[in-house]
Amino acid sequence: MAVTALAFLGSGAYTLAHPKNPAAPLNPEVVSPTPRATARPTATPKARITLAPGVRATELPGITITHVS
Repeated sequence: MAVTALAFLGSGAYTLAHPKNPAAPLNPEVVSPTPRATARPTATPKARITLAPGVRATELPGITITHVS
C-alpha cells in the first residue's frame, strides 16, 4: 500500500510540475535532410489481388485511409 501511495503522490507532483503549454506547436519542426538522403524513392506499382476461382470482386472503392485511436 505504501508503494501505491508513493506512486500516486509522485505522479501527482510530476503532473503539477509539468503543466500543459497551450502555445506548444502541434507538430515538431522538420529537419533538413543530409546530402546522402536527397535521393527520392521510386514509386512502387499498386498491388493486385489474385482471387481464387469462384470469388468475385466488388465494385466498392478501395480502402485509402485507416483510423487508429
